[in-house]
Amino acid sequence: MNFVTLIFLVVMAGFAYAFWNRRTQLQEKSWDDSQERSAMQKEVEELRERIRVLERIAFDNNSLGAQERRRISAEIEALKDEEESR
Repeated sequence: MNFVTLIFLVVMAGFAYAFWNRRTQLQEKSWDDSQERSAMQKEVEELRERIRVLERIAFDNNSLGAQERRRISAEIEALKDEEESR
C-alpha cells in the first residue's frame, strides 16, 4: 500500500464517519420533532376546547333565555331591596 492509497482510505473513513454521525443526529432530531409535534397537537386540542367553552359562554349569555333570567333575577333583587327598606 502506497502513501496516496493510505491518504485516500483515511479521507474515505472520515467521510463515512461524518455521514454516519449526521444520520444519527437526524434520527435523534426526528424523534424529538415527533414528540414536540405530539405535544403541540395536544395543546391545540386543549385550546380548541377552551374556545368551545368560551363560545358557549358567549352564546348562553346573549341568548333570549339568559336575558330573561337576568331580567327575572333583577326583578327579584329589586323586590328584596324594597322589602328590606320597609
